[in-house]
Amino acid sequence: MFKNSKLIQATLLVATLSALNKITGFAKLFLSTSAFGTSADADAMAAAWQLPDVFFVMVSGGAMATALIPVFSASLVSRDQPYQQKLANTVLTTIALILGTMCITAAIFAPWLARVVLVPDFSPEQQMLTASLMRIALFGMFLFGLSSILVSILHSHQHFLAPSLGALLFDTGFVLGLYFGAERYGVHAMVWGGVLGIVMHLCAQLFMIRRYGLSLWPQLDFSLPEIKEILHLLWPRLVILGSLEIVDITVIRLASGLPEGSTSAWFFAVLLTNMAVDLFGVSLLITFLPTLSEEFNASQVDKLHGSMMAALRYLWLLLIPSFVGLVALGPAGISVIMERGEFTAESTQLVYSLIVIAASGAIALSTYDILALAFFARHDTFRPMVIQVFSIIIGVGLNFALVKPIGIFGLSVGRLVYAFTVMLLTWLVYRTVYEPLKELVLLKEFGRCAFAAGAMAIAIRLIAQLPLDRLLFVIAAIPAGVLVYGAVHLLSGGTAILEIWDGVATKWKTANTN
Repeated sequence: MFKNSKLIQATLLVATLSALNKITGFAKLFLSTSAFGTSADADAMAAAWQLPDVFFVMVSGGAMATALIPVFSASLVSRDQPYQQKLANTVLTTIALILGTMCITAAIFAPWLARVVLVPDFSPEQQMLTASLMRIALFGMFLFGLSSILVSILHSHQHFLAPSLGALLFDTGFVLGLYFGAERYGVHAMVWGGVLGIVMHLCAQLFMIRRYGLSLWPQLDFSLPEIKEILHLLWPRLVILGSLEIVDITVIRLASGLPEGSTSAWFFAVLLTNMAVDLFGVSLLITFLPTLSEEFNASQVDKLHGSMMAALRYLWLLLIPSFVGLVALGPAGISVIMERGEFTAESTQLVYSLIVIAASGAIALSTYDILALAFFARHDTFRPMVIQVFSIIIGVGLNFALVKPIGIFGLSVGRLVYAFTVMLLTWLVYRTVYEPLKELVLLKEFGRCAFAAGAMAIAIRLIAQLPLDRLLFVIAAIPAGVLVYGAVHLLSGGTAILEIWDGVATKWKTANTN
């Protein structure tokens, strides 16, 4: 219970800062939809970030984090600080060289990449705009790649404050760019705002890294055994994330041939669903991976399974009502946030329809992410790679098969089927290769959350029958839905809410004692 309490406190810290980040995220969404809606410029902006995001995720983002954190966590126990510094400098220098080369090359060939790879069905003007925006985004992603390595090192130290503050600063940059420059510079202002946010993100990590006594400078030492271990863990993860990014590029490419606004509608639907995932799912991933790695390195497999069970219970407790509530609010919930300026009622309906399909897929993918942590903590990235590639082939096949008959919705259905396939296969392989995770207990908890979320949805729809305008309806429905969900969950025997409350109370008592 003490371990869970510490994990809850760390997760709540990350989630609280993520909640603040959602305020800036909503401001970014408000300003961007008002200025650009689902226009051709918005489509170009959504496409321009895709390739830089591929480079970031594959070279220094999720791929490196899952390989670096378990290895660096072990070095904190078995190596002295000069050795840790040499390891950190070698990883950082290597990433700078690889990512810098990729970004410079892509910037040179940006017009060709936009025309041939990303958006072949855009107009020539849209393709040139996409290329121009991509060059700016590539510069930002290079800096973000370096900052993400520092984030992984801080996470290995069980430090979560600076990375979470950095995420808040990242979105703040977007907001500043949109607020001060959208009218004069158009979508370029938003991308340059993103670069500003990345610079602030990097500065926050550099400041905290120095507090841990690490001085960073260019250094390469490939004789370190940890480098070989990182590479061993990295290549399957690169295949996984590379495949996922290819899927996203495929989606952008297929969407470029659909009616104007389809690409940006997809972008906004993913952005809204990811807000809940980032707030709860990612917060759990950030705080639980270092702990699972420590437990495996200490041969405490029973504790590792206990932490896994806790992570899944907390994930479902928070994520299921988030998506059920978003769907229950209906188009009114989307319109309050987005429907103004260039963002029309038709845009709202399209985005909402995509969210309805994406919601259950997002829960499945977040569940998979938690399950995959146990593989990564065990230094096993090969099996998740095989599962991912197989699932992706199914999803992409459906994308190509369904995009002509049902348009952008075909892409959503393909993603949905992929999400459930990868989750179920990962669960099956884990219980076969390692051991079961007390599935009956977990299924009972999932059912309890789903039942409480269903009661919440009924309450929200009852409030929708009242003579309220859209804003008042949303203001009344959200707290009422939360209260109904919490009450039904507790009355049905749920304890996760009480555990979270206990973690908060313990932290409060500790703070007052000190």
